[in-house]
Amino acid sequence: MMSQIFLITGVNGIGKSTLMSQLKNKLEGDIFNIHDFDERGVPDNANQEWRLSETLHWIKVGKENINNAKATVICGFMNF
Repeated sequence: MMSQIFLITGVNGIGKSTLMSQLKNKLEGDIFNIHDFDERGVPDNANQEWRLSETLHWIKVGKENINNAKATVICGFMNF
């Protein structure tokens, strides 16, 4: 399998967290690395700069996983 980065995004309440928990149960951990975009915590003053910083963090994680032959799934609200 070719390693990739998958982004699951959408508005609040659409079911991203539910989908993420289902994916964790069904996908093999040695092949897929699954994360919640906000798992590192969300500051009270979360703004566009913070979102960009977190997006760059998760892209870096995805690239590292690709180097280790793993796919990355990131779920959460992301503003591209």
